[in-house]
Amino acid sequence: MRGQCPARILGSDIVEVLGYRSLDEHNKTDLPVKSLDGFLDIIELKLPNASFWNADNSPAADLTKATMQCAKYLQVAEKKQNDKDKVKELGCDILKPRITLIYGRSNDWDDTQKEQFRSLNSLYHNINILTYDLVLKRAKRILDFSE
Repeated sequence: MRGQCPARILGSDIVEVLGYRSLDEHNKTDLPVKSLDGFLDIIELKLPNASFWNADNSPAADLTKATMQCAKYLQVAEKKQNDKDKVKELGCDILKPRITLIYGRSNDWDDTQKEQFRSLNSLYHNINILTYDLVLKRAKRILDFSE
C-alpha cells in the first residue's frame, strides 16, 4: 500500500501512505502516512455507520473509545521518536505525530450537531475528527478544482 494518496483527500499535507503499520507489538495503525514535512502522521478509520452522537448530542461511547485509541497511538509513537530501527521501518521521522480519525456520517446533522462537532474538534490536540461525508465533500471539491 506504499505510495501516493490519490487526490490527497485525506489531507493536503500527506505525501505518502507508508507500508509499515505497527507502532509496537500491541499497536497497529490503519494508515500511517508521511506528511509534507517528512514526519509520521496517522489516519485512523472506523466504520461509516458508527454512531456519532447520543440522544443529548454528546459523543457516543464508541467515538470516545476511538479518540482514546488515537491518544494512545500518539503516546506510543512519541516514545518511538528516538528508535532508529522504528524510524527506518516506517520510512520517516517521528516527532509530534498528528492523527486524523475518520468516523461515522454527518450528512443528516442539524445545526446543533454541527456546532457540537466543531466544539468537539477544538478540544483535541493533534487529533482531528472527520466524518466520511466530510471526506467525500473534500474529494468532490478537489475534483472540481482539477477539472
